[in-house]
Amino acid sequence: MRCQVCIALAGLILYPALWDCQFGPGRKKAAMIPINPDSRSIVLRAPVILLFRVEKVQAGTPAPVPERALRSRELDLTIQVLEVLKGEVDEQPGATVQVKVSQYASAISRQGSLPGVWTGQKPEPGVEYIAFSKVATRQSADAVGDAGCERLFPAAEALADLRLAVAEENSGRPVAAALAYSRSVAPQIGYLFAEYISVKTMDESLPDPPTFDAFAQLIETPNLKETPRSTLIHDAYAKVIDSDNPPKEIVYRFAVCLFRVLAIPQAAESRPRILDDLLPGVLRMNSDKPLPAREVFAMRDAQLFQARDVLRKHRAEPGASRLIEWIER
Repeated sequence: MRCQVCIALAGLILYPALWDCQFGPGRKKAAMIPINPDSRSIVLRAPVILLFRVEKVQAGTPAPVPERALRSRELDLTIQVLEVLKGEVDEQPGATVQVKVSQYASAISRQGSLPGVWTGQKPEPGVEYIAFSKVATRQSADAVGDAGCERLFPAAEALADLRLAVAEENSGRPVAAALAYSRSVAPQIGYLFAEYISVKTMDESLPDPPTFDAFAQLIETPNLKETPRSTLIHDAYAKVIDSDNPPKEIVYRFAVCLFRVLAIPQAAESRPRILDDLLPGVLRMNSDKPLPAREVFAMRDAQLFQARDVLRKHRAEPGASRLIEWIER
């Protein structure tokens, strides 16, 4: 018995040292999020997600790109690995890595999309980024460099949002509980979480009506930011329109959702597209058989009156008069 106690005490003493030997001082193990290379969510798609800080920048001289109306310059970066949020790399947090990347600019007055994940970024010492790799690599330089990095986000804008998505994926909660949680943290949600929760709710096809109702409630949350709200609306619209025979309960619920969004002051940026494009599409107003308002708002008198009032309020905007005629018919 005495020997067993001694062994246990020795293990308690040695365990911290063994931990630091294996993972390094303060090292956090990366979240074990599954990799789905075909997922619409970059959080689920990326094999490696890396948080790093720029330590040094040395910029080269811009030069013409052969046979293209572009100019490019190379940046020699020294970065420090801060945290591996997904996947595994050989470098421990605190390690510094050298990375050579390119930035591009148009050589003519006409502007268009430019190549390179680092194009448009302004890396300076002290700035932190999140790199989403498109290759399964154990080298931080590959995950951050031009060939291996799919997307690059400034950490100040996206890290809190990413942590929400990582935590939710690791929680293992069912979709209904995930959506309820999403509404509780709506002000903190950004593009990454919105894309993630949309995929979890309706990856290949529309969910059942109760789950879609919970998804619509998230869209209708007043303090949701514009970018995530637009992302959720766009995904729901694509699924409803692309479905061969979507359930009427879902179509009607989504139409009511869009009318409710029109009444949210914080969602003013979405209003022109909802009035002139999304609602006419959902209501099939360009077909021979548009959906009747009496069916869309069946058992929803309060929502009907609210929709009519908000349309009258914005009657001067494109698409509003057509919807007013539809709702008063």
